[in-house]
Amino acid sequence: MKWFPHTECSGCAKPWAQTGGVRIVALSRSGFDTTKDDHGRAQIIESSRRDASAGVSLYQDSEHHSVKNLCQPARMFRLEDRYRQIVVSFWGAEWKPEWIDRGLQAAQQGTHPWLCQRCLHYVLCVECGNPRNRAPGADAIDDDGRRWHHPILPGDPACTTPGCPRNRGQVDERTPASTLPSGGGEN
Repeated sequence: MKWFPHTECSGCAKPWAQTGGVRIVALSRSGFDTTKDDHGRAQIIESSRRDASAGVSLYQDSEHHSVKNLCQPARMFRLEDRYRQIVVSFWGAEWKPEWIDRGLQAAQQGTHPWLCQRCLHYVLCVECGNPRNRAPGADAIDDDGRRWHHPILPGDPACTTPGCPRNRGQVDERTPASTLPSGGGEN
């Protein structure tokens, strides 16, 4: 199943055109992943009233998600209806309950949850506060649903915001114009 990015950040509920930067789906300390559970191996370990009212139960899969087991806490949920065979996991302490709720809603709609660099306070320009065009060490998702990893390279990535003192004449063609000061977006 191809997962396209959800229309908005699971953290701040803003569209990518307002957040800028990259759509982060995983860091070494937290993230989101899916597993297809064709054989029903995921076992229910807890179902709270809040989860049950949303039509979602908490699951644990003992055979998979070794990375998530290292990044506690991890919460796993089985989706409903046409995505019944999909188990989603949110790992790491950064996933607040409301972020998980938004992420589950996105996954249930068949789209990939993501967090913006502002919500994660990850690779923001020290001068202007806008997200930079790279997020070293992060896994991100593009418009076409392609997940990719930002390599960790030596050096300090330049800011792509026009007018910022750290801008070295670079403009990132992937940065939405509405996030730039000249595009009428918020700084």
